[in-house]
Amino acid sequence: MKLRVVCKDENLTDDELCIKCELCIGKDLMTIIEMMNEEYKIDEIIIPNCETLKRILNMD
Repeated sequence: MKLRVVCKDENLTDDELCIKCELCIGKDLMTIIEMMNEEYKIDEIIIPNCETLKRILNMD
């Protein structure tokens, strides 16, 4: 299953599994992603174009 991470200013959609990032305001995104993975077996994480988020998730 895919998990879409959207920026705090974007709206969530009903047709896919989404979470709001809010990393820039101190939200613990890694714990939320780990919990979502336990529940839904995430195989792909789709993120916005955010250098901070890419660094935290170790994505190049």
